[in-house]
Amino acid sequence: MDSSSLDPPSSLSVDSVADSLKNQSFREQGNDHINNENKIKNIKLRLEDLNWDHSFVRELPGDAQIDSIPREVLHACYTQVLPSAEVENPELVVWSDSVADLLDLDPKEFERPDFPIKFSGTSPLAGAVPYAQCYGGHQFGTWAGQLGDGRVITLGEILNSKLERWELQLKGAGKTPYSRFADGLAVLRSSIREFLCSEAMHFLGIPTTRALCLVTTGKFVTRDMFYDGNPKEEPGAIVCRVAQSFLRFGSFQIHASRGEEDLGIVCALADYAIRHHFPHIENISKSESLSFSTGDDDQSVVDLTSNKYAAWIVEIAERTASLVARWQGVGFTHGVLNTDNMSILGLTIDYGPFGFLDAFDPSYTPNTTDLPGRRYCFANQPDICLWNITQFASSLMAAHLISDKEANYAMERYGTKFMDEYQAIMSQKLGLQKYNKQLLNKLLNNLAVDKVDYTNFFRSLSNIKADPGIPEGQLLVPLKAVLLDIGKERKEAWTSWVQFYIKELVASGISDEERKASMDSVNPKYVLRNYLCQSAIDAAELGDFGEVRRLLKVMERPYDDQPGMEKYARLPPAWAYRPERKRILPANNGDFHVIGEVPASDSSYVRAKRVQLIDKDPNKAVSVFWSAINAGDRVDRSLKERAVVMKQLNRSDEAIEAIKSFRHLCPHDSRESLDNVLVELLQEYYLPRSMVPPVTVRFIACSWCGGKQTKVARSEGKKIQITIEQEKTRILGNLAWAYLQQHNYGIALNNITEKLSLEPEKNKQCNQAICLMHVNGISEAKLQLELKKWMNPTRNRTDKGKETQRCSMSHRDRTLKEASIFLPRNEENSPWCMDRRRLLHADKQNSESYHGYDDTSSQCTPIEPQKVV
Repeated sequence: MDSSSLDPPSSLSVDSVADSLKNQSFREQGNDHINNENKIKNIKLRLEDLNWDHSFVRELPGDAQIDSIPREVLHACYTQVLPSAEVENPELVVWSDSVADLLDLDPKEFERPDFPIKFSGTSPLAGAVPYAQCYGGHQFGTWAGQLGDGRVITLGEILNSKLERWELQLKGAGKTPYSRFADGLAVLRSSIREFLCSEAMHFLGIPTTRALCLVTTGKFVTRDMFYDGNPKEEPGAIVCRVAQSFLRFGSFQIHASRGEEDLGIVCALADYAIRHHFPHIENISKSESLSFSTGDDDQSVVDLTSNKYAAWIVEIAERTASLVARWQGVGFTHGVLNTDNMSILGLTIDYGPFGFLDAFDPSYTPNTTDLPGRRYCFANQPDICLWNITQFASSLMAAHLISDKEANYAMERYGTKFMDEYQAIMSQKLGLQKYNKQLLNKLLNNLAVDKVDYTNFFRSLSNIKADPGIPEGQLLVPLKAVLLDIGKERKEAWTSWVQFYIKELVASGISDEERKASMDSVNPKYVLRNYLCQSAIDAAELGDFGEVRRLLKVMERPYDDQPGMEKYARLPPAWAYRPERKRILPANNGDFHVIGEVPASDSSYVRAKRVQLIDKDPNKAVSVFWSAINAGDRVDRSLKERAVVMKQLNRSDEAIEAIKSFRHLCPHDSRESLDNVLVELLQEYYLPRSMVPPVTVRFIACSWCGGKQTKVARSEGKKIQITIEQEKTRILGNLAWAYLQQHNYGIALNNITEKLSLEPEKNKQCNQAICLMHVNGISEAKLQLELKKWMNPTRNRTDKGKETQRCSMSHRDRTLKEASIFLPRNEENSPWCMDRRRLLHADKQNSESYHGYDDTSSQCTPIEPQKVV
């Protein structure tokens, strides 16, 4: 959106909406606050003296049950629950003095021996009323239903001497009703990342939740860090998060999604949020109009003084837009911008797989699960947050709090605010007083082409002098440290841009010294790069918390030069692109020593790994891995790595053919893992296209495994060898059961029948009978149950066999009873009476044509497969 096209007077009025609202708050009340602050501003409190308040619990509906059993929580905003994480000799890893100041907490309290115990949840804090919040959300664009605080427990709210409200949470403190299948715990690795980034973002000047402290639990937690099927035990930890509120878009969505009965909760929650966190909106003066044209043909007007909820969502939209613009300015990528991770206060919240740009790449995403579509990549963040605002507005519309015109106006304000903020930020980063779109676009293109480090480039840019007389050969000298390994053609492109830039600097009329000071104040020298986090984590997992604390101190002054700390501004080492291969060795000079960046030697495979990890050129990596395969150099590894790269390039079909052709060249002990890669590729290539049903993919994989007749499986914790035929019957049985649970009896019957043709099994015969009942085969089902032999007469009847027989007979009797209930009905008039072959044919067509989304629609609207009635 081009802000220059806006009507200037109207734009000026709109930009001052929030300020106008805030200025209309009760001034007498504000004066009382100031007086109170002056009286007690020097008081530092002990933990026992903190001023607790519990407005959320007091004013909003809660769950009638008080337990941590995972379940659906209805008609409630929270569930009271106590921390339950197992703790043994907890230790304080790191803390924030500046957050302690917000709470009026005496920094000496961090030295208390019982401080780690209290903030691990083992010993309750006096005055706390713990609870977990209920919310839902869209995850990767799909409604996920109830989510909630699965491993976070809120202790309550603290009012400081300024009467500011601060909410305290313990993340990793144990299960809640919203934990679903998770354990409610957190590991030291993710907790360090969240603590450090919360504080780093604050000192960068970006709105964010904060972190008071981080403690270890003394226990280990099992996690699969890379989601590759190789879980390991990691040290457990709990971080204390702090924010004025942790309300999210999803806090409102969950209740709006549950229909008329819960729409009152949406209204109550909105009133609560406005009363405590947007009081200037609560006190809007009707005497001063804040009305704006929507720009529609009918010249309709949105009056923000007549509907506080409209004024509220406009401010939320503007806060969110401002937040995202600041992210783009420092090169921050959140990674998981689901609606449950969007704060109504415009805060950065829930630090998961975040990342700051190293080499500039608009498509960069730190989230490995987001790699296929890159929905949450750096360049998409502004659009995704607008989409999230739209979902939030829909919840308020469902509760009849705002109209569609008011919702559209809020989204319009989001776009305008984002562009205004983004243009101002980028102009400041360039040291210019006026936004130059052409100059910025050329710069961003150059940065992307040469993969230049985003942070270091802008920091170095302030060294360029506004002197048009600089010889052409000397123009790039100030950028020499950041423009690495660029050829002649690229040097010419950069020289042309610098000449353009110098002309703009000369036109601005600002001295070099003044401009450098201004640019250095907005272009940080230090950002929390992922490799810095990982180095601190590795040391902390060995019991050394010193690096975490040093890193925090550096990030508290990101815009200062900080002599002696230059190593924290360096480019990422090679191991940063594959952190699982990194290992720290002690060093006398305090620097980081790393081994195992890439394999040693100069073989074809090693050259390919360098292209993949260091050069990050996937197209070239495909060719070099192919050379390694032809040379017989680590064929198994080369095939796997080449498949990974080709999958990223959407060339899974070629990777499949390569594995089929060269699998026989691999060592026997490596073929099992190669087969797993093949199955993943088949699922990636076939299933999204609905070309074959899922079970067929597994069969294709079995048939392409070089004639191998057995595979490794687990039974009762032991590794066993099973035949491909057994694997087929197992898959058919599982698939049939899944369809049976979905009441898709036609497809379930097909799978059960095919399984029984391969291997008779009494329980599946019962399931077959159930399916027959539902597809008008009631007589056939009863006859089958009456006459079928349940036990194999040649099998020895051990005690276990007799018990199995009794269970099977019981299953058969229950099924017969169901059949008896069905039989008396008039089969001709039965609601499920239909020619069985026609039913099965229809179900088969449905299963093969179902895509899940309507490709012709402008939005990703889920569509249900047609059901045969």
